[in-house]
Amino acid sequence: MQALGANVVRVHLQFDRFMGTPESPDSAALRRLAILIELTEGTGLRLDLTGLRCYHKADVPGWRDKLREGERSPKRLSSTSRADRAVRRTEAGKAHACGAA
Repeated sequence: MQALGANVVRVHLQFDRFMGTPESPDSAALRRLAILIELTEGTGLRLDLTGLRCYHKADVPGWRDKLREGERSPKRLSSTSRADRAVRRTEAGKAHACGAA
């Protein structure tokens, strides 16, 4: 990537990969993200983390679709906020991350 003149790599994080339940971020996914961030530290590349969305219908977590209509929006917002906070905590100590969802 550097040979092509790139210095930023955009990574689209997918919501279903970071939230196992409405309340619990997936710790294994957060560890993989931390590894990715660490890998860029010695390369001179920066990460632009974006997304935390469901890009494909098949990737929407089953629990998200099963929420009753009245609770759907508040719980979806709450779980999205949890995922965002977890990603931001993971990247907080990493010098070369330049953005988050």
